[in-house]
Order: sequence, then structure tokens, then C-alpha cells
Amino acid sequence: MKKLKLFVFKMQGNYFAVPSGRVREILETQQRIKPLLYNRGGALEGLINHDGSIVTILNSAFVLGGQFDKVKKDVLLLLMHKGMEKPVGISVEGVEGLKVIEENKVYPPGENSPKFVGGFLKEEKQGGRERVITVLNLGEFLNLFIEAQAS
Repeated sequence: MKKLKLFVFKMQGNYFAVPSGRVREILETQQRIKPLLYNRGGALEGLINHDGSIVTILNSAFVLGGQFDKVKKDVLLLLMHKGMEKPVGISVEGVEGLKVIEENKVYPPGENSPKFVGGFLKEEKQGGRERVITVLNLGEFLNLFIEAQAS
């Protein structure tokens, strides 16, 4: 069975994952994010200078829901996707780390799930409680930001 390596992060009590090969770097947000003067639709959080390069920071609340605006976001994930020359960042509440699972453990998204949802991973935690991790389809997730800026 094929194994998946997923990088799990947290936003307001909810867990999300992206393929580990797409996470280029994890940064503390001690760097100051410079807000943009022109930010159509609120899809972009701002810019940072990282190792001499300008990196666009996406507003994860734009896609994941407005309640995430109020979350203290301490970590930046720098993500790369196929065909991208530079990484983009998303700010998140916290990072859980790498999870290696069998591919068949990811349930497909439901008919009414947003396009950026690639699937769901259900796991049992101590005490018999179930936790659901939303696996993001990174290409669709990033396309939402591109479309918002183009419209």
C-alpha cells in the first residue's frame, strides 16, 4: 500500500494537512508581515522579506472561513506547488508535524465539499475521541487566491 506523508497544522481547533513535499519551510511569525495597500477581496495577508526574497503571505481565513481572522497565528508555512518559481506562505495557529499514513486511510471529500478539500483523515485519539483532519488539495487551494485577485 502506498504511503502518504502529510504535514498537519492547526487553525482554531481544526486540523488541516498538506503533502509534506509541498512544505518548503516553517517560520515563526516574528517577522513582521507587511500589509498590502491594494488587496482585492482580502485574499492576501501581506508580504515578508525572507532570505532576500519577497514572499506573498496568503490570508488562510479567506478560504477557511472568517472565524480564522481572530486566531493568533504564530507560524508561517512556506508552500511550493508544481510550476511555482517562488514559495507562498500561509499563516497558521500551530504545527503538529509530519504524519505518515496509508493512502487508503484518506476518505474522499463529499459531494458538497469545497474544491480545495482533497479528502479527510479520521483518527482515534486517546479516550476514544475521533479527530478529523481535512487534507487540502493544494492546487485548488492556491487557485482560490489567484481567482480572487483576478476578479
